Amino acid sequence: MNSLLKKLLLIFLVAGAIVNNAIADPDKPQQKILYWYDPMVPDQHFDKPGKSPFMDMELVAKYASVANDATDVSPAVAVETRMQQQLGIRTATVQKKDMSNVVRASGRLTLDEKQMASATVRADGYVEELHVRALGEHVEQGQKLASIYAPQLQTAQAEYLLALHNGALPESRARLLRLGMAEQDIAALTSSQKILLRVGLYAPISGFVMELAVREGDSVKAGMAVMQIANHQSIWQIVEVPERYALDVHIGQRADITLDSQPGVVLSGSVQHIYPELDNSTRSLRVRIVLDNADRKLMPGMYAQTTLLTPARNVLSVPTESIIATGTRTVVIVKDKNNFRPAAVVIGMEQNGDTEIISGLHPDEMVVTSGQFLIDSEASLSGVLARMDSSNNSSEPQP
Repeated sequence: MNSLLKKLLLIFLVAGAIVNNAIADPDKPQQKILYWYDPMVPDQHFDKPGKSPFMDMELVAKYASVANDATDVSPAVAVETRMQQQLGIRTATVQKKDMSNVVRASGRLTLDEKQMASATVRADGYVEELHVRALGEHVEQGQKLASIYAPQLQTAQAEYLLALHNGALPESRARLLRLGMAEQDIAALTSSQKILLRVGLYAPISGFVMELAVREGDSVKAGMAVMQIANHQSIWQIVEVPERYALDVHIGQRADITLDSQPGVVLSGSVQHIYPELDNSTRSLRVRIVLDNADRKLMPGMYAQTTLLTPARNVLSVPTESIIATGTRTVVIVKDKNNFRPAAVVIGMEQNGDTEIISGLHPDEMVVTSGQFLIDSEASLSGVLARMDSSNNSSEPQP
């Protein structure tokens, strides 16, 4: 007998065992008929026997379990030990275990907005000379970016030189600073006591030039940002966390990040900020993760996968393979000696092959991890046999 026939025989054997158990002798007083049903449409119940309106077969009676209360609509199924061995039924114990949610999200790396600054002029004038001419150039804090000709600054310098001799130096010095004259240019003015025709515009921070708004000869207005500089010492990743995990994310939480550009390398970051609004279209929460980038290997635009680990909780758990999810229900098959019964459960997190049980089970109960689909499919198997019987009867020669 080939393996396929063996498997079919086992299915029919267990179907027979299930059906014989489920369709018990109605004359036995301990069994109460709950309803009649068509095994091929088990969700439709009837209050009396008769012909199925769906199939050419008789309705089947559904009895309350002998072992359970008469109102129990989930009777146990008895399977002999030998049959359990043939079907390869395995079980596991419901137990307490430390588990944590593993939240996975993805997103692109972006600039750290807290590490950005603008080089801004504070007096009307002209760009006489541009020392940094291209986007992406790296500059150091205090580096001269441009030389600016500003008549208003020349007037203020003259007032400052006059103040050196009449004691009004603090006020005139403060005016130079307000007009954007750098400390090093003020020092040069004080030393030479000659008006500087052009003053420098210096980098406020170290970083890369991300925006360049002028060219040599362009006029500038007070308050105009000539260049935008971003420091890449740290970098951000903005990820969208599904709503169901929103309460599992907190500030300072560790984040493990992998990049498509660096396979096999796991970077460590932390949650810096949780945006205070849920996205209505994606039903997700935006979370900002900060990464150290002292070696400048991370660049804006890189795609990254992120894993957030939530604090561990001691929960009731079963092997994930024991869970039967049909879309309308989630059940496990509980074993009590040679009896098996379905138990509706509410599940939670899943980690390393185990699933949290929020309700529906108790510690030390036994659940089926292999073969549970055969046991759970009582109605379907009964329907298969009933249809086969109907087909066989219809194929017999008529007298």
